Amino acid sequence: MIIGAVAIIFLVVVIVWVSISTVGGNSVAKQLDQAITSGKLFQPPVENAHDLYNQLKASNANEDTLRKYRERLIPLLTAMPNQLLVNLPTIGSDEPTVDQWQEAARNLNWAAELQSDDKKLPAKAAYCEGRSEYLQNNRSDAALQSWNRAASLDKSWALPVNGLGLIYQSRKDYSTSRSYFLRAISLDQNWAHPYENLGNNYLYERDYSTARNYYQQAVQKPQTGPKPHWHLWSNRHAT
Repeated sequence: MIIGAVAIIFLVVVIVWVSISTVGGNSVAKQLDQAITSGKLFQPPVENAHDLYNQLKASNANEDTLRKYRERLIPLLTAMPNQLLVNLPTIGSDEPTVDQWQEAARNLNWAAELQSDDKKLPAKAAYCEGRSEYLQNNRSDAALQSWNRAASLDKSWALPVNGLGLIYQSRKDYSTSRSYFLRAISLDQNWAHPYENLGNNYLYERDYSTARNYYQQAVQKPQTGPKPHWHLWSNRHAT
């Protein structure tokens, strides 16, 4: 009788535990659906997609369920950062704020965690971190480290390489900055920015003829913007 009673109590406990777990799991999934639909990726506290996804994952949700949520989350996480990175290389484009770059880095870091086979995502996250640090201090070692990491993670990407050149240029290390700008040109020969930056390098070194040559090459590239034209005009008489 005692053994039978213990068995019944144990069975009841198991049933209750399974019921609570099932209800809790459904509740988390429902809250996660709502957070994703409303775009609450990291805020408010607890009731955001990041925390709820991790909570659902910790509850041993199956991989098919988690994959469906990842497929919904990754486009939301990458849309804004990708737009910032597309617009930035255009000379004369508006510079996003430090807060925007920090938000972009946060989104991309989580996207990289969710989609670990995409090796470009951590490179983009590192670039955004570096951009935020660069805007706060254009000579900072933190920006240098972030952009070095981005360039190492995606060796075909000219944007972080050009950024490294800008840091050394701000430090007046023109020889080192020149090597990075030339490397950026080798990675993307149609991008005007590194040509203009090389022109600035030579302008600072008072080599006006070489500076004009690079400004001239910059204006011949697509989506140049007005800055290289202004440099050519303002230095037309310099010798």
